[in-house]
Order: sequence, then C-alpha cells, then structure tokens
Amino acid sequence: MTNEDHLKNLYEPNVNHINIYFNGYYKKLYLSSLNGDGAGAYIVIWIIDEFENVERITTIPF
Repeated sequence: MTNEDHLKNLYEPNVNHINIYFNGYYKKLYLSSLNGDGAGAYIVIWIIDEFENVERITTIPF
C-alpha cells in the first residue's frame, strides 16, 4: 500500500473517537478511529510496526 492508500475510502471521520496505543514489547503503534454518520458506522485501525510498515484494517463494529 502507498501512503495515499491508507487514507482511501474513509468517510465521515470523527476526531472525537480516536485512540492511540503503543506496545513497547512488540514496538507497534495502534491507531483506531470510530467513523461514520451514525447510520453507517465503521472502525478503522492502523497498525504501525517499528514505525515503518503500516497495516490498515477496516471493519463494521456491530
């Protein structure tokens, strides 16, 4: 994935529902965001491994 691909198809972002976690043992940074307009909510999670490799997971929370 390119840097632009990590942000594609993300709609109705909500900056009030962003969480950041760091796992020092595995050196991974987790960013999660609950987005949507209420009728069509989704969660996106970015996992950054050693601050280089990025994985994006998008799912419906219900």
